[in-house]
Amino acid sequence: MTDRDTVHENLIEKASAVILVTADANRNLYQAGFTKHVDMMCSMWRAKGHKKNLIVVAVSSPYDFALDKSIGTYICTYDFTDDAMHALVRTLMGESKHRGSIPGTMRKARRSMKSKSKQFWLVEEYNAERDATGLDGLVALVSRASSPEMPYLETSSAVSFVLGNPNIQEAHFVVRNSSKNEVYGFVATYVLGSTGFVGPLFVDPNKRNLSIGRSLHRRAMRALVQNQNVTKIQLGTALPAVFLGIPVGPEDATSVRDWFANSGWDVQFPRRLTNMVIHQLSAWAAPEGLLQSIQRANISFDLIYGLENAENVLELVASEANPEVVELYKEALARSCGVIRAKAVDESLLGAVIIVKQGSGMANLVPPFASLAGEEVAGILAPVVPPQGQQATLVLQGLALMGVRQSKSQKASKAVLSWVSLPCICALWKRSMLTFRWDDRFWMMCMRIFRQWDLRFYRLLKRLRIPLRM
Repeated sequence: MTDRDTVHENLIEKASAVILVTADANRNLYQAGFTKHVDMMCSMWRAKGHKKNLIVVAVSSPYDFALDKSIGTYICTYDFTDDAMHALVRTLMGESKHRGSIPGTMRKARRSMKSKSKQFWLVEEYNAERDATGLDGLVALVSRASSPEMPYLETSSAVSFVLGNPNIQEAHFVVRNSSKNEVYGFVATYVLGSTGFVGPLFVDPNKRNLSIGRSLHRRAMRALVQNQNVTKIQLGTALPAVFLGIPVGPEDATSVRDWFANSGWDVQFPRRLTNMVIHQLSAWAAPEGLLQSIQRANISFDLIYGLENAENVLELVASEANPEVVELYKEALARSCGVIRAKAVDESLLGAVIIVKQGSGMANLVPPFASLAGEEVAGILAPVVPPQGQQATLVLQGLALMGVRQSKSQKASKAVLSWVSLPCICALWKRSMLTFRWDDRFWMMCMRIFRQWDLRFYRLLKRLRIPLRM
């Protein structure tokens, strides 16, 4: 909490009434957000039985909060000259009665102004020292409200979103109640090379439909679009793997997808990713005939550790996967995890998959790998195989097979295969490997940014209210 926040809260706590003066707040995000924040604090004190009235005075445009019913007393002076301020004081003291009405017609703008009055929240940069506890509480609330559709949130916490990777720029944002040290909403963003990522976006389930999510999304997109290196924005991240994309479920499939579509995302052709799980690993057995098929194809496998041994693996991943997957492989190798390689007869590389070592700390970045109730979880992560070639399907099946066998040797009770793309899903189902079952599914989507300032980019900037710099 900053000194400025403490001063504001001390003043509000001591006062029986708060008079807040705005000037064109409908065009100033900070004024609008700060006014809503003060209104929320006064409401909180009134709920505790304290007298705490809020009076908002618009000294310029009368439309700042004209249609916001949450603002109790709203006075418009239309000016901030001495005469107007003296008239305001007389009205506040009851020496004169205020009369008048807002000029012009409100009929055409009523719907848009009503939505604008609700959509601005004070969005601040995330500060781990200040906000981590509140974020842990928010994640716990979202997890309980989302169960059982998103079980991986049970093992997520504030540390899951902060990477500390020198190759990845991070900027995270919160909507918070500073007096109660609560976080009402959170969004994470990352930049790697020319790609920006919108990661997890959480809103307190008790405070939804108040435009907190829209305010956070707007701030996240503003931060990414203003980064001159970014040419593509992706919804969902593999690192950290808390939010691979839009969760797909019986209830979420339509509403959440529509929300992002209305926020400017093209949801027509998403990339499908999933987590898959074998719950009773001790009873698992390899599918009949799979080992013989791999041997006939002369595909061999080995297990490597350490970045110094992974040059060809990283080259393969860089050529076949998104840049964050390369960083995911580097992070895993740096944490003493292994990589299974699939090789042809000539020793050329056919594919790779990460084997997560228990206790490596990767569960902080990939929450499905965390153990619950003493259950030992083995992780198989991000299989990468070039899609061309007659052996691609068999290579994917072989990597999954070797990963499960390695997991079983670790005496784990459950194996989770995470960040699985559609081709891998099809390959695994062809072999009935499956003992694997769906755990959770996601849509990952991308938005291109054209630095030539084409019409789509212009409209995006206008929607986000970002000033144009030609």
